[in-house]
Amino acid sequence: MGRYYAAVDIGATKTTVSVSSRSGILARVYQLTRKVGDRGTVPRQIDFLIGYTCEQAQIDRSQIAAVGISTALSLVMPENWIADWKKRKPWQQAPDTTVLEPDIA
Repeated sequence: MGRYYAAVDIGATKTTVSVSSRSGILARVYQLTRKVGDRGTVPRQIDFLIGYTCEQAQIDRSQIAAVGISTALSLVMPENWIADWKKRKPWQQAPDTTVLEPDIA
């Protein structure tokens, strides 16, 4: 059994899901992003799209080892939170970053 990964991109226009393995993308589907509904509308859409993409890739969704999600900040936070975040400038309080180089032998 191989390791598979799902990549989710939630855009203002469409939501795209790709399923891949280390060798590349096996299947990719998209659907217009749901803009009307309750708080669970987009998560249900993502769940459906992951399942459908797995079917297209001919793998069982239980074989998905990890899911990465990318989205526009304005889709997940109310506008006043964005303004507050910009005022606080949390990026200036972030600790130093350590970059890990690949182990090359």
